[in-house]
Amino acid sequence: MISYEEAIRIVDSLCHPLDAVSRRPSHAGGYALAEDLYAKCASPPFDNSAVDGYGRRLEDLEAGELRLCGEVKAGDDGLLSVPPGHAVRIFTGAPIPSGIAAVGMQEDCREKDGAVRFLETSHRGDHIRPAGSDFAAGQLLLKKGEILNPASIGLAISGGHLTVKTLWRPRVTILTTGNELVPPGEELGPGQIYNSNEGALSAALEPLSGVTRTLHVGDDLEQLKFLLPAILQDSDVVLTCGGVSVGEYDFLKEAFAACGVEQRFWQVAIKPGKPVYFGTWGRSLVFGLPGNPVSALVTFYLFVRPALLKLSGRIDEWSSPIQARFEGESHKKGGRMEFLRGVLADGQAREAGAQGSHQLAALAAANCLVHFPREAERLRTGDKVEVTPIEW
Repeated sequence: MISYEEAIRIVDSLCHPLDAVSRRPSHAGGYALAEDLYAKCASPPFDNSAVDGYGRRLEDLEAGELRLCGEVKAGDDGLLSVPPGHAVRIFTGAPIPSGIAAVGMQEDCREKDGAVRFLETSHRGDHIRPAGSDFAAGQLLLKKGEILNPASIGLAISGGHLTVKTLWRPRVTILTTGNELVPPGEELGPGQIYNSNEGALSAALEPLSGVTRTLHVGDDLEQLKFLLPAILQDSDVVLTCGGVSVGEYDFLKEAFAACGVEQRFWQVAIKPGKPVYFGTWGRSLVFGLPGNPVSALVTFYLFVRPALLKLSGRIDEWSSPIQARFEGESHKKGGRMEFLRGVLADGQAREAGAQGSHQLAALAAANCLVHFPREAERLRTGDKVEVTPIEW
């Protein structure tokens, strides 16, 4: 067995961001930028009014009443000439005519018979959005690796970008194995259980992958050898569940080897998830996850999720644990690092429930993984622990 830290190092060293592609910003939500994004123009590109109201010149800021000389609305050129002693009707977003120093809000003005009376004194710059007050031309808007969301997409468009360069999200195939697994909705027969791993991993992959395909195979070595080449060819990442331990019907390691997958490690000194497998086929990554539901999801979170984030160009894909204070008491044998399914609140972490590798209830209630150090045998209230928050 290798250590958890060594397993992370190996996976990280073999993950390389996927190719970049140009997309329209409106179609790039959830993708990571492949390069820094700079503004092609200032925003706003011209001085404009922040309100509906009346603009007046600097020398007329204290005047109580002014004659009106016209109006400017959004989309006009703003070239209207406003002579001294006059004001201009102006609307939100309209360009500020030359010479106008402030805008009085409509609510603080009274218009009658071609004149406007100002109920409040204006100050220079009132209700005017200066050109470039959001960002200047050439300014860095978004950094490489940032995930585009509705606000950042709007920012990119405001900065003059018709397209943005983003990284592909990986194509992932989930291959579950085992004669005992039955699809949800079917009646369970003797010795059968529902295939929860397929649905759970598909849900975990939804925000992370470009395309997710699922396939189930029984305990059949020849069928695995037949199917794997095509799966590997069409996937950036292959996730298998079950079949990687030491049982007589655990065929996946043999099937991987037969198809040319290079084993990088098998078995990590952790609990749950000791039998986890990692290999490569060209640039494709192959993760053999244990079949127990908790083990599958925990190893997915520890190894697969960060790898997918890195392939997609995300920032800080390998998150650092945080410090917490343990509450309760837990025991284990030394020799393996254990990840307790826990609840973190106000800097204190406790077990979320029963910790068996088949017991999903505790993982469903958990919001963190508590690191139980490899050589430690007991955790007690007050002990300092490292905690990895769970953010599916």
